Amino acid sequence: MPLPFSRCRLSPSQSDDSDPFAAPYPLQRSSPGTTLPPKSNTTRRLKPNFSLSRVGYLFNSDGVSLLIQASRLIGTGTFGCGTVIVEGEDFIAENVTFENSSPQGSGQAVALRATADRCAFYNCRFIGWQDTLYLHHGKQYLKDCYIRGSLDFIFGNSTALFEHCHIHCKSEGFITAQSRKSCQESTGYVFLRCVITGNGGSPYMHLGCPWVPFGRVVFAYTYVDQCIRNVGWHN
Repeated sequence: MPLPFSRCRLSPSQSDDSDPFAAPYPLQRSSPGTTLPPKSNTTRRLKPNFSLSRVGYLFNSDGVSLLIQASRLIGTGTFGCGTVIVEGEDFIAENVTFENSSPQGSGQAVALRATADRCAFYNCRFIGWQDTLYLHHGKQYLKDCYIRGSLDFIFGNSTALFEHCHIHCKSEGFITAQSRKSCQESTGYVFLRCVITGNGGSPYMHLGCPWVPFGRVVFAYTYVDQCIRNVGWHN
């Protein structure tokens, strides 16, 4: 049986011309306490330029997170199995947990897919096993976020900056699978002043794999614990 949908709040945000990820026009307003996920695991479409903020974590007395994975989505493929799918520009989320609760070994289990430009995530959590965070295309900025997974759990062909993020490796696999398709494309991932941790023991994780020939990932000023294999990258 699918888990019940939890509630989350939609709130407007201000645009800042100095921010390259800022919305070019005001974000749409909504009433406090709007329930984003629909009932019965159906789809609800929102207008572009929404901001999601001030949502607590599951089992936290301050509220609950945006957390749902319908069992019927297991096995539907990477593009369609996302708990949350963002297809509108200028999406902003703050203090939100996105989780795909599909068990280990279920295959692709995307917590969030971003198929949109100028998306920003502040102090958010992305939790899953395989393919946790699908940055399909566009530009994304993630700051002070927590991302947990095992196999190719940050992937796609977007331009993304991860700043002060915590990457946790649950089991053997690859952190990244960036899919830049040619040397002319300007896409890629930059992890700046991040932390990468594992579950202890001998090394079992790789920084990434070349999903396609021109994948591009940079880790700068980032702490890496002993979970990462000495070779770093692997095909």
